[in-house]
Amino acid sequence: MADLAWLHGRNTGLVIANVTAQALSWAGLCVLVRSRLHNPFDRVTAMALALAVLFSAAQAENFIWGFQVQFVGVYAASIWACIFAMKRWIVPACLMAMTATLMMANGLFIWLVLLGLALVLKMKKGAAFTYASGFFLSLGAYLFDFKSIERHTSASYGLMHPVDFVSYLLVYLGGAGGLGRPSLAMCVGGIAAVLFGVLTLQAVRNLDKQSPPFWALWGVAAFVLISAGITTIGRVSFGVEQALAGRYVTPSSIFLVSLSFAWLSLARTSGPAGSTARGKRIATNGGLALLLLGSLVLVFANHVRNKAEMAGRHQRADMSADAIAAGVRDLRVYGMTYDNAEVIEKGVRWLKSAHLSIFSARPWSLFGRTVGVDIPVAPEGRCAGRIDDATPVAGHTNAGSPARVTGWAWDMRTKRRPSHVLLVDPSNRVIGFASETVPRNDVAIAFRMPRALTAGWAGYSASGMPSAAYGLIDGESLACKLLSL
Repeated sequence: MADLAWLHGRNTGLVIANVTAQALSWAGLCVLVRSRLHNPFDRVTAMALALAVLFSAAQAENFIWGFQVQFVGVYAASIWACIFAMKRWIVPACLMAMTATLMMANGLFIWLVLLGLALVLKMKKGAAFTYASGFFLSLGAYLFDFKSIERHTSASYGLMHPVDFVSYLLVYLGGAGGLGRPSLAMCVGGIAAVLFGVLTLQAVRNLDKQSPPFWALWGVAAFVLISAGITTIGRVSFGVEQALAGRYVTPSSIFLVSLSFAWLSLARTSGPAGSTARGKRIATNGGLALLLLGSLVLVFANHVRNKAEMAGRHQRADMSADAIAAGVRDLRVYGMTYDNAEVIEKGVRWLKSAHLSIFSARPWSLFGRTVGVDIPVAPEGRCAGRIDDATPVAGHTNAGSPARVTGWAWDMRTKRRPSHVLLVDPSNRVIGFASETVPRNDVAIAFRMPRALTAGWAGYSASGMPSAAYGLIDGESLACKLLSL
């Protein structure tokens, strides 16, 4: 609602919310590990590596897609619930647990994690009773008038297909280190799951020696593991590739970081004083070295893999916006935004009437405006280019009907293609837009400039072949007419 009310529904507010929630997750994990690392260099290294993993390019989808707010927020709320429980602050812990519960169904299980923390930290019976009550009350509210989600599998399916269940679970857990490959993600997830089991056994063997921050970190990892299991129950039939979706990379990242931090915080059986100190230092340095190596490999590989993917996603979004803003019903392009064209059309009518989303942002808000009257024009010769062709969109065959238009454009001053191209009718009224980049070897050869390979464009016109095209330049404040050289 805030994004609609204050930011014109442009997704800006949701992106800010997503990034803020992930930053809170990072801050919470840093709060837990910093008390266990006494060397300032160790602290800074651990925090920096956690930052790199939690904001790796593999989960960029979570930060730019408003639908993902709850996938990020539920884990931020759960981390802070564990922190408050560790500090024995029952009311803030309950508030965070309730926030997690209201965000997603898996948030229910943070209550059980808090109950476990109350028991191992030997809190008063009132704390354990409060967390147990919170779980059962939330569960009752959730199950009241419960309806299963269409296409999701039941718990019995996982029992009947244990190999599929375990495979999906491990790919989910290792998604942050899988680099888009199910087999690699399964290996990472398998190793992490085994390490979690060993960590738990080690902690139980030395139960009285473990610190509250250790148990809070363990609780965070346990919550992600439970969440992965719940997700697997409902979605195992979709196949392991679906477990690599960007939305699941966030909990996978938090699982791997919290697990690493928990190992660094683990108190082991004491030996002689000198050997104990040396052993702890060796363990800490070894853990940080492994975390450093793994994080650097993960961040670099994910950056390389996702750079092209995110560029493609951005271009597809612009293509959809070009068609939608021009009123062109191209189901192929609509499918790049959502798989139900009717939902898009219904939403577009409302957004257009309310002047929200793309209809409040340049260049798409310029539809119907007149170049030279509503939009200042740059001196002739600033831009080169031309319209090459206009092809009727599928389902439209009449003259003057919606068309897909192609051409090229080049800003002679900045030596770049204008960010967007406006398509106009004989009266210079904007009837379409072109944002898609199309490679043009011929233009690059003509200008003797490799970067001119990106000069090609494609877009949509609401009324067939446009009379002219203008590139938007200088921060989209000026329109320059495309003129052939």
